[in-house]
Amino acid sequence: MLVVQPAGTVSAKDLPNHLAAGARVEPVDVSYPYASLAPIACVAFSPDGTQVLTGHLDTTARLLNGRTGSLLRIFHGHTNRVRSVAFSRDGRQVLTGSWDGTTGVWEAASGKEIARLISCSDGEDWLVVTPDGYFDGCPGGIKLLTLLRPGSNQMLSAAEKAKYHRLDLVERALQGQ
Repeated sequence: MLVVQPAGTVSAKDLPNHLAAGARVEPVDVSYPYASLAPIACVAFSPDGTQVLTGHLDTTARLLNGRTGSLLRIFHGHTNRVRSVAFSRDGRQVLTGSWDGTTGVWEAASGKEIARLISCSDGEDWLVVTPDGYFDGCPGGIKLLTLLRPGSNQMLSAAEKAKYHRLDLVERALQGQ
């Protein structure tokens, strides 16, 4: 929450207009309700300014109400620090980037993970996978992928693997599908 003098609250979207009009911005201690949380590494505001997304050094991201600061949801799934966060243009998805080499794409409203983009081979190759097991990637990334039958250690055949390979997966994930 940004407090603007003489009185009121302003969204991140309107901040440049208020500053141009001579408004003063008072710093707000956002750590007060969350003093026990891991330090915040990055912050993003939703396109409409009503929500704040924070990335933390404890491998999580948190979605907050931009007016009250109340916690709306926590995004779990990274294995290292979250170093970048962003909203999609329409605010329906959030993205979280981590030092673990992955980027998570999530539904903002539910917290459900839509897809995970994975950097492989020091960034030369990539994969995208969904919680349902669908995948796409560059040829080098796909070669690194091993798919197992659910509940077993048996590898999928080439024909079975082809059923899960979706060439439009990145586009669909970024559209929230």
